[in-house]
Amino acid sequence: MMGELWAQARCGVCSFITLGLRKTKRSVYSEEVMDTIRILHHYAPGYGWSFDSPDVEGLTGGTEAYDPAHAEEAARFALTCAAEEQGRPAPTDLTFEHYVPAGVAVAA
Repeated sequence: MMGELWAQARCGVCSFITLGLRKTKRSVYSEEVMDTIRILHHYAPGYGWSFDSPDVEGLTGGTEAYDPAHAEEAARFALTCAAEEQGRPAPTDLTFEHYVPAGVAVAA
């Protein structure tokens, strides 16, 4: 997990959080070796945890408690669906990196 601060950026009427992470190729599964899948976790007091990924198009979800296993399962599901739509085998050897905002305590 990275300990860098997230910067706020404005986009029209909404704001979003960015990490300044490098952009990767479009996250559509192919038979090539996949890069590590990055999952960004966000915490909103009173609402709980949410997650998304710059590496898996459309991946978003949330839970009341920080749950990296749930986020990984959602990413695997999204990539499996994309592979099936392309007529390819589902990915099996995936690596995940989880990022949380600096200063937010995560229960181990």
